[in-house]
Amino acid sequence: MKNLNVPFIWKTAVLTLVVFVLYGVDFLHLSLSPLLDQEPWSLLMMALLHATALGFVVRHSIWRGQLLIVTMFVVYFGVTTLLTHMDTVLFLHLLNPVVPGFVADNLLVNGFINAAGIAPAAVWLFAGGPPPEAKLENIRVVMPARQWLLKGVASVGAFMVFYALGALGIAQPLLGPDTPVYTDTVLPLWVTAAFLGKGLLWIVITLPLIRQMRGQVNRVAMGVGGYYGVLQGALLVIPTEYLAPSIRTAHMAGLTVAMFAYGWLLVILFHRAHGSLRDVFSGWKRPL
Repeated sequence: MKNLNVPFIWKTAVLTLVVFVLYGVDFLHLSLSPLLDQEPWSLLMMALLHATALGFVVRHSIWRGQLLIVTMFVVYFGVTTLLTHMDTVLFLHLLNPVVPGFVADNLLVNGFINAAGIAPAAVWLFAGGPPPEAKLENIRVVMPARQWLLKGVASVGAFMVFYALGALGIAQPLLGPDTPVYTDTVLPLWVTAAFLGKGLLWIVITLPLIRQMRGQVNRVAMGVGGYYGVLQGALLVIPTEYLAPSIRTAHMAGLTVAMFAYGWLLVILFHRAHGSLRDVFSGWKRPL
């Protein structure tokens, strides 16, 4: 019981309530999840997972005040709404017209409102006290242009691989051969271009997290990876009429693992300049 972090627990409980209320309010009257009335625990579970992940990231930040609020808003909105909105439009509107376009756009607005309330609440609850003193100059994500280019190309390629492995290597075996993850085995070229853009967007969203988190490199990398995996995977806990429970569960497993791996890799690659490929995967215990 001595190791029980009581302040973190009650702060997480408060933030869970904030997330639960905001996600439970249908600001634009979309009525997308009537199943929530039958399974309110699913929204509570999602809120708890999001609150825990947010609390961890904010507690390990060296920033405070408005800068941290804006950062957490951008990252939370980007991960939970903008990037998932791209998947919704791609797979459930353009390739498989299930969700109407105006509904997908309204989801984007709902997500913006949610993030605008959740980010300041998380910072107010978990970022108490003055920021820790910076003993050294912050040289994170500072590197030559050539490294930016090489790491950017490698990261986008890794995103494509992780996403495919999550879908075909994890989700598909869970679903079984009779329920394919993708109905179209050959996707249009523009879909590949969209995924390349999505991989780049992940990099942009990750850079502020790298700049503001403290701890050993590997722990920060695992924290960011866990943050991404939890935020995106937990969204699939909520029931929806567009995805059967078995499909949601399988995609949740694949997406959580894929986003954890990708978030971890982004921190390893972009936290500083590297002299060689060997240097990239060394010094993981070095503090950021």
